[in-house]
Amino acid sequence: MAAAPDPQLAQLDDYMAKMDMVYELDTAEKELHDSLPDQAAKLRFQHYLIGIKLAHYGEDLPWNEWHPFKLKEHIEMWNARDGPTALAPAYIYRGRNKPDPRLDARNYKLGPALQAHHDTFDPERQRSFHDYAIGRIVATDVENGDPALEQSILHDWYNNAEADRSDMEELGRHWQERFYQLKHPVPHKGTNKGHCYDASNIRPPPTVGDINHVQACAFAPTGTEWKFERTVYQNRHRDHGRLQLRRIIHLFVRIDAFGIIHDRMAVKVQGESNMAEINEYVGREFRIQNSLNQIENPNILVARSWSHRQRPTAPPFLGYIFLDWAPFGSLLDHVREAQARNANPSLRNKQFPEPLLWLIFRGLAETLYVMRTGRTIAPDEPTEAESRLGNGALIPSPGWRPLVNTDIKLGNVVFSHAQKDHYPAYKTTKMIDFGNTGYAGRFRDERSKREATAVPGKYGPFFHIGTPGIRPPEQHQPCPRRFINEAVDSRSDTWNIGLIMFQLMEQDEFYTNKALHTFSHTAEYNESKQYSNRLNDLVMQCLKHSPDDRPQINHLLYHTRIGLQKWQDAHIDVDGNDVAEWLRWGFEEEEFPIGKGVPRHWRWARRRRRDGDDERRRDDDDGDDDDCDDGDDLRDRRWRNGKEVISKQREQIGPENVDHPVERDGQEEHALQWEDFKPGNMERAIGRETDISVKEAVVQRGIRTVTGNNRAELKQGEITQESRKSKRTREKDGREESAKRVRMHSDVIT
Repeated sequence: MAAAPDPQLAQLDDYMAKMDMVYELDTAEKELHDSLPDQAAKLRFQHYLIGIKLAHYGEDLPWNEWHPFKLKEHIEMWNARDGPTALAPAYIYRGRNKPDPRLDARNYKLGPALQAHHDTFDPERQRSFHDYAIGRIVATDVENGDPALEQSILHDWYNNAEADRSDMEELGRHWQERFYQLKHPVPHKGTNKGHCYDASNIRPPPTVGDINHVQACAFAPTGTEWKFERTVYQNRHRDHGRLQLRRIIHLFVRIDAFGIIHDRMAVKVQGESNMAEINEYVGREFRIQNSLNQIENPNILVARSWSHRQRPTAPPFLGYIFLDWAPFGSLLDHVREAQARNANPSLRNKQFPEPLLWLIFRGLAETLYVMRTGRTIAPDEPTEAESRLGNGALIPSPGWRPLVNTDIKLGNVVFSHAQKDHYPAYKTTKMIDFGNTGYAGRFRDERSKREATAVPGKYGPFFHIGTPGIRPPEQHQPCPRRFINEAVDSRSDTWNIGLIMFQLMEQDEFYTNKALHTFSHTAEYNESKQYSNRLNDLVMQCLKHSPDDRPQINHLLYHTRIGLQKWQDAHIDVDGNDVAEWLRWGFEEEEFPIGKGVPRHWRWARRRRRDGDDERRRDDDDGDDDDCDDGDDLRDRRWRNGKEVISKQREQIGPENVDHPVERDGQEEHALQWEDFKPGNMERAIGRETDISVKEAVVQRGIRTVTGNNRAELKQGEITQESRKSKRTREKDGREESAKRVRMHSDVIT
């Protein structure tokens, strides 16, 4: 008996057939196309046909209603006067501006999840997986990089029949050949100007205009200056004409003349079409986050200030939000790190410590309480009696309007420093990104949800009510009929918090397109993880389909507090600094600690890019601050080879002189540089310390200063050996000796 056809493959076939109807030539069309005199005329005719077909079919017509239509009349009109008809220019324009989406450059790069999976295979299997993934991406109208699409591709790679996989691999190879044979491949939006999304460069540098704006607007006491260090994150934001704008986050570090770090700051930059949008999206996000900061809750990242600027190129307006820096990564970073470690049998399979999960759970619940009431809650609250109160009984503070964050997820919770008086052995989690946060009651019924879905955004029409793949049933699109009139409120945020905890317990990311997904632990979890039933039960309650069945905020607060207490009663206290290693989670050492010196690899960058920076600043005077992006990209490529840069410098000046002055062309030049520099991905020099001692630097330079508790005057004669005196010093000694001899000679004559 023949196997039933895969409905997903049938859908892909429909999409490809639809695209073929528009962008491929049939026999009659090809004959006329080939008969045209030159390539320009052929290209115009091809665009003409595409424009006609798009107008005929309509972009919103369902696939199953698409059908071939005869172009005889239009071809006759094209030939009527041996050239385009009166309508032809409009068709040509439309066809030229709607290129074949299958040849979009974004389709030929694997997203992060696919690339990570690809790298685990041997070379032969890598080629097969790459071709298969490209075939799937090309054959779907879902934008590449969408998490749900990547998960679907991975699922089908392991579950589809071998024949289906082979067909998809062949399709991928075919379209890759077509793409690379194009003399000018279809560019994706945003490659020509700064502040437009560029899928080929996941961490593009800032423009010179960005750096100058930050240095002008961010407070820096005299003697210190903000220096760009690295780009942390980029994602798509919204369309601006034919361009696709982005959100991007940069890390800046404030240092003094000696390279000592005084502060760190994350700068979120977002482009908009006009000043009204800047106020609506950037200004509103800052105001909401700042209002939460006034309550002084330790689980919300501090937003310091915001600003904006206008510029001559697209996007015409840029908004900036200046934020505290969380140096220990997001929950998503640590889940992916755990995934990578668990995939290697030689590495220890370690779960997140249960006390850490309880503290994360409690911190997220406290954030919900703050957004609901406008006030904070003590660590020993609520009581058991208060835990039975529903959300409606939580009366907001005077003047406070309850808030709902529809985008709580792993990537929007970060680790910062531990609190000295509250479980100091564990880092504190902080919620970030309040761009989708709004007042409760925005999405209260079917009508308001439908109005929200009509607003286009970066994920299609559902931008304003959460991230696809990780939304509760009442927030899902399409929404299940029985939840269509359920409000999106604090109970929806509770579901998102439950999903975060579920993913931390599983140490795995989770996305679903099913509105009524039922959560259960994997076989690997049941074999290797050991968490208490109390924790697991509370997480599963948060993930109930019906909002009424989920725990209320006070219930969450009480049971997260009691859950940690019960765990300590059964095992060991963890409320001090001295916690056993097996109860800790490994965090990398902070890279830019306040009070320490900048990493040593910063020294070499100034020499490499000093002239380039001056030239770029001169070029930027024309007002187009984005022309520097190409130079920044070039420097990024150089910094990726940081180890080679350091090796070459050592070869030039000799390893024995790396930290000492060297003479070049009769002038003293220090190898030790304290100037600004952006290291990007430069690796640290092997075997060298990360921190720079100010005293050591002072000794090397031979200057007088006071450092910390070591207050001493360092004299030039005590710290500089005779063999290392500069030419100027030796010449001075020579002149003094000559003068002494003249005086002695004069005395003899007298």
